[in-house]
Amino acid sequence: MEYIKGIWHDIKVWLLKLWRSFFVVEEKDELKDNINKAKEEWEYAKMFFQEATEPDIIDYAIFQLDAAERKYMYLLEQAKIAQTNKKEVEAN
Repeated sequence: MEYIKGIWHDIKVWLLKLWRSFFVVEEKDELKDNINKAKEEWEYAKMFFQEATEPDIIDYAIFQLDAAERKYMYLLEQAKIAQTNKKEVEAN
């Protein structure tokens, strides 16, 4: 009976890892897409700032540049956290 419980436990652990791997892949792809979009937004904001000439537009460009940079850095940090979590899950 203990042997069957051990096998059942191993099957549950394997299925849980398999289930998590599907979501990790989907989240990873989505996060990667979001990072790429944020980087493009940041690059556009830098270009927009360099082209701005009027004081009101310059203020807006600074705001846009700061927001885009923060978004990009935040998403990079989320990717690092996700990578760390993935390593922890694989270790277990």
